[in-house]
Amino acid sequence: MGEFCCNIVANFVKGKESPESLTTKLQIDQRTKIDHCRAHMERAGQLATVWHFSAADRKDCAAYDALCDYFVEKQRVGLVQTPNYYIYIVPPTEKYLKELNLPASNFVVGLQIPIKK
Repeated sequence: MGEFCCNIVANFVKGKESPESLTTKLQIDQRTKIDHCRAHMERAGQLATVWHFSAADRKDCAAYDALCDYFVEKQRVGLVQTPNYYIYIVPPTEKYLKELNLPASNFVVGLQIPIKK
């Protein structure tokens, strides 16, 4: 938390047709339970955007995997808060993805949820 981890590539999967652009640096400020993430995603409905995050380069793979392992070990997901949206960083485990009604994936899932103003 608060330290550089790795470079990633974000690919749009589904959700809001024209989501706000992601910041170039995702500062993972907090971690939270998957239940909180699911409730927030359900409240957002069609405003939520699903992204797949992958390691940008081979040299980023070890840190990317370690971040996933960290969240699984703590039984949490990461949370990024920007002025305009939240992004939940969800490891690609069957348990987490089922909890969110998302299909199986080998990629970390980013759930972007706009902040209502």
